Amino acid sequence: MPDNQSTAPRKQHQGNRKPNNRRNYRGGRGAKKKPLTLWQKFLKLLGFGKSTKKPNKKGPAKKKNTAKRPVQPRNPEEVATSRLYVGNLSYEVTEFELEDLFKGIGNVKEVEIIYNRHTHRSKGYAFVDMGTIEEAKRSIEVLHDQPFMGRQLNISGAKARQPKED
Repeated sequence: MPDNQSTAPRKQHQGNRKPNNRRNYRGGRGAKKKPLTLWQKFLKLLGFGKSTKKPNKKGPAKKKNTAKRPVQPRNPEEVATSRLYVGNLSYEVTEFELEDLFKGIGNVKEVEIIYNRHTHRSKGYAFVDMGTIEEAKRSIEVLHDQPFMGRQLNISGAKARQPKED
């Protein structure tokens, strides 16, 4: 028997796992947490203890910008059609109520509230077709940022409809 070979059986490695790695492993099912000492419990009660949350591996969380954007003044001169976008509507508003609101300003051709096709609940915006472009401009001047059913209306000129490609 050569001198460099030992008679003891060799341990087989399984993948990246090293032998005796279990005693160094602290996570998973078999890991037991050390109980907190009385002093650690006291500090935790006061809010100075170590956090029990795992650190975020992605880095610090980004703070959302909660500052309100300044309200852009609406320019009625930008209205190119008699169709208006009406946003920030209450979810309970009906087409009849919206039509009554705009009838105080001018002739209303059509009111279309946009609904979710699955839940059949309003999405919170609508389109109103006024009689003329001048009535549309006047309704923006009068009704934009006015309260209606507990919410501030957001009214602007609607973009031109895109033809549907089937």
